[in-house]
Amino acid sequence: MTNPKITVLMSVYNGEKYLREAIESILNQTFKDFEFLIINDGSTDSSRDIILSYNDPRIRLVDNEKNIGLTRSLNKGLRLAKGEYIARMDADDISTPDRLGKQVAYMDTHPEKALLGGQAVGINSEGDIITRWHHLIEPGLLRWSLLFGNQFIHSAVMLRSTLLRAHRLSYDCVLPCAQDYDLWQRISQFSSVANLADVVIYRREHQENISARDSQGQKKTVLVVIRRGISELVGYSTGDKNVAQISRVAVGQTLASVEELEVVGRLVCRMLEVFFQKWRLTPKEEKLVIRDARAKWLTWVKRHTGSFGWKAVRVYHKFPKLAGQYQYRKAYWKWIIKMLIGVQRIEKLRGKAL
Repeated sequence: MTNPKITVLMSVYNGEKYLREAIESILNQTFKDFEFLIINDGSTDSSRDIILSYNDPRIRLVDNEKNIGLTRSLNKGLRLAKGEYIARMDADDISTPDRLGKQVAYMDTHPEKALLGGQAVGINSEGDIITRWHHLIEPGLLRWSLLFGNQFIHSAVMLRSTLLRAHRLSYDCVLPCAQDYDLWQRISQFSSVANLADVVIYRREHQENISARDSQGQKKTVLVVIRRGISELVGYSTGDKNVAQISRVAVGQTLASVEELEVVGRLVCRMLEVFFQKWRLTPKEEKLVIRDARAKWLTWVKRHTGSFGWKAVRVYHKFPKLAGQYQYRKAYWKWIIKMLIGVQRIEKLRGKAL
């Protein structure tokens, strides 16, 4: 018997509430050549009975003797998967009917890609649409942006199993959360990555989501992953203080001095240089990456205006590669005008005080 084209990998722990919707969204896919590998991670509710109620030979149920957690269960699934591609699925989400078909068609025609995501719609516990996510689709810009934050919905991805095994890639069990983001970063070091422009998943937003349960832990772990990715790119240690500073501004934190801000600007320029040397990008992709770096630099410097005033503006202009043509754009001039208005107000207050 030949192996299936796809392994759909799902781990479930006490997920009875939404499990039927999740399972049926996979079984009703227009693309049929898959195995549905479900890891029952020691559920104590009716999850196992729900899975067994489906008389479909594509379902392959594996029971953990005890609860070992999502990360270890997924790594177990990666080892057991028989498919050429591995599609992730969560027990509370809903795949669109044509999801697997669209992702397989893309992966078959893009052998250089080992990670493929797609767009997602957020739904609440009742299934009502509450938000939409629009993720980057340009491969070069996507790889660059992964250095600063996650660009994929976990339950929307499809992976190329041969690359995972060739480089022994799996989820990092040491990390308490954001293990998916860490894996995507490491995959991107060996392969190009992409997102489809189409919606492929309805992602359930509720209080049991890991990100909702431990948002502070999520932020701390994301900071660790960003440090890893940037350190790997520029060849610094993960404990390097320069890498620590750029990681902090990437997650919305502020720096202690204008000198630290200048260090960040210098490191972004270095990152661009190494990134373009390491990866072969099209002229369009290079332009998009540079534009993104400039946008980030402007945002980060503006965030420090309250602390450093006009010194922040001077630091901004110290790096022409990052300031570039932004001084002619609306965002730049709105910032400068706001600064000037602030100065005028201070002068008026001083005049009144005298």
